[in-house]
Amino acid sequence: MKNIMKLKFMLLLTGLILTMSTTAQKRPLPSAYVDSKDAAERIANFREKSDSIFSRLGIRTNDSIFLPINSFNEMIKYFDSVHKFEGIRIVFVQLPNTVSSPVWKNQLSILFSPIETKASPVYYYIPDGGRFSGKDNQVPDKEAATWVSNYATNMLPALEKTIYLDDPENRIPNVSNVLPSDTKYMSYCRKMIEEFADEIRYQDSLHPKSDPIDGIKFYFSAYGDTGILLADGKKKYRKRLMIQMAFTKKGSNFEIDTTGRDPKTNLCPIEKMHSAFVNKYDNGQLCPANCP
Repeated sequence: MKNIMKLKFMLLLTGLILTMSTTAQKRPLPSAYVDSKDAAERIANFREKSDSIFSRLGIRTNDSIFLPINSFNEMIKYFDSVHKFEGIRIVFVQLPNTVSSPVWKNQLSILFSPIETKASPVYYYIPDGGRFSGKDNQVPDKEAATWVSNYATNMLPALEKTIYLDDPENRIPNVSNVLPSDTKYMSYCRKMIEEFADEIRYQDSLHPKSDPIDGIKFYFSAYGDTGILLADGKKKYRKRLMIQMAFTKKGSNFEIDTTGRDPKTNLCPIEKMHSAFVNKYDNGQLCPANCP
């Protein structure tokens, strides 16, 4: 009888340990997580937006930019060692005629800029599928300014016609004449970047070593007619341009496994984003880097 009781106790203890272990492995969803249905709709929204606009302008654009995982890791490591970054800003630009690959001439693209409170912006360009090797990827200030200006001059006027002009969130804040604008750039605080990197490691731990995440796709996307529908019925950022990031395996999109995962949390309060990382012209900071 004693042996049976002892065996039951050991089984109970083993079950408790296994339960505790399983619970400990659960992780919250990344705060920038978007479910697959919404993500697909937002990608389709951009395609509709770009087809109607860029075709009239004679501009052809891809719907995404692929960044190999090694390039992403090297960029984060470099930003940490050289810039001691507090976040990353993804800046929308139009590439010039002089860009090396003919596929990307005049196209919508992005620059990466480490956010440092007391430093002037520095910009880095990684070609689609390209490597990051530090200083070699840095775009000279004058050249970066031209790329940004190309976007503002050639693309923004057309993009602005697709947003809801009566939406206060689609207007540049703190400007006397309250100008409407589509997104110029998006800011992600450091905690969100670290969380994103942690999610890559977590996902790789769930799958065979022979099938790791091999990259990140930065999808050009856009909110729909409702934008973000808040609990009070208000709609924000309607039709606005945005970036969505998707993990890739062997060149295909990889959806995060949400089984047993806890609800997502917001790592970067809006107030902090405004005070530390956002200036008055960054009217893209809340979509979806820090959506309410």
